[in-house]
Amino acid sequence: MASGIDGGGSPSARPVDGSKEVGRWSRPTPPNGSCSRPCGPKSIQSRGARCSTLTEENRAPSGAVILKQGFPNDRLCFLVEGTVVIERAYPGGRKEVVTTLHAPAIFGTTTFFRTTPSTISIRATTDVRMLTLDHPAHERLRRTNPRASEALAMAVVRVLCERFDLLDQRVSDLLAQHANDQPKVTEWSNFRARLFEEPIL
Repeated sequence: MASGIDGGGSPSARPVDGSKEVGRWSRPTPPNGSCSRPCGPKSIQSRGARCSTLTEENRAPSGAVILKQGFPNDRLCFLVEGTVVIERAYPGGRKEVVTTLHAPAIFGTTTFFRTTPSTISIRATTDVRMLTLDHPAHERLRRTNPRASEALAMAVVRVLCERFDLLDQRVSDLLAQHANDQPKVTEWSNFRARLFEEPIL
C-alpha cells in the first residue's frame, strides 16, 4: 500500500516507487552507516525489536509521494516524524482520501509481504522522517536476530488486524443502517464473506 531508495549518500535519492515524477528524498548518513534509533512505532519498540543497524533513515518534504499506486514496493516504512495521507485514484481521475497517518505509524505492510503493485498512494502532508527496512535487511534480521524479527512480524500483524477489525465494523454499521435495502445488504454481506475466506496460497 518500489525499487527502493538510493543506497548512496547523496543529498537527493530515488523515490521509493522509482518514479521520476515523485518528490526527491534526502537521507542523512548516520555514523557507521546505521541509524542510531530503534526502528518502528511504539509497539515494536516495546517488544525490544531494535534493528537500527538494518534500517535506513529517510526524509521527505511535504507533498512528496512516498509510495505510488500501481508500483511495487520493496520496503517497510516506519513513520518517525510527520504526517502522511493515504489516497486511491480511480479511472476517470477521481481521487479518494482513505485515511491520514500520524507518527509513529507503519505503512507498506501488505505490498512488502506480497509481491503485488500498491493499490494506494502515500503522500507526505508535512515534512517527514522515516526508517525503512528493505527485503535484504529483513532477511538479515531473520537470520541474525530471530526474536527481533518475530517482534516485528507480530507488530505488523497487530496493525493489519486492527485495520481488518475497523473494516469489519464499518461493514456491520452499513448493514445496520441499510437493513431494508436488500441489494445493498446482499452486496455488503457477500463482500464481508469474502474477507473471511481462506486465501489460496
